[in-house]
Amino acid sequence: MEAFARVSRRDSRPLAVRHELRTKERTALDFSGNEDERYNHIFILRDLYSALFLCGDTSPGPDNIPYAMLRHLGEEAISFLLALYTRIWLEDVFPSGWRVATILPFPKPGKDSSVVLNYRPIALTSCLCKLFEKMVNVRLIYFLERDDFLSPSQSAFRKHRSTTDALVRLEAAACEVFARHQHLVCVFFDLEKVYDTTWQYGILQQLHVYGLRGPLPCFLKEFLSGRSFSVKVGTALSALLHKRRESPREASSVSHCLQ
Repeated sequence: MEAFARVSRRDSRPLAVRHELRTKERTALDFSGNEDERYNHIFILRDLYSALFLCGDTSPGPDNIPYAMLRHLGEEAISFLLALYTRIWLEDVFPSGWRVATILPFPKPGKDSSVVLNYRPIALTSCLCKLFEKMVNVRLIYFLERDDFLSPSQSAFRKHRSTTDALVRLEAAACEVFARHQHLVCVFFDLEKVYDTTWQYGILQQLHVYGLRGPLPCFLKEFLSGRSFSVKVGTALSALLHKRRESPREASSVSHCLQ
């Protein structure tokens, strides 16, 4: 468990980097205002049902509430759930149970299983939270797409785009330079431990620069903070360990967009 937590700790970074991050974080970010923006409106039943339709049958988090249970809720229960989401949205509150994840370590193929870091940690979190994240993520993407904050070259986690777009762009560039008898330089790289080492304040600062205000960024701020997890191996469950200054690692629609 300590090995998984150590990756996201700030003391694993160079001293100069840590000093620079602490200096920048002294500036408080004020997200108040702009409640009338469309992305800050309260959610309606259609938003909830649309998000629930996209939920698969993934394993539940520590609360043991699966998506299947949510899909079988009656009208009264669904209305109560929407009222809960509305309160979270408007009152800037975040359930403490939603900050907790259960980590399941799976060995990486072809790696030495006696080395802890050769395991891929899969985080299970509350389906109630992930359902609301999907609803919020629609608003976040709307804002980023509307104001053209996303690079035209980005295909990941965007509607009607895929890896094929990047491959076609690469092929077109290659064909063009080959026709001119020139060279094409390509750089392919993989960012290691992205979710574990993402600078939380940096994400929020960028959203603040973009002009995002009101309930949406306030929810994201709460969503990113105060995370903790326990590791489960078989039937054994470890004690809770708190994480600091990282983006949630679990398969989260909001985390994908914020990267």
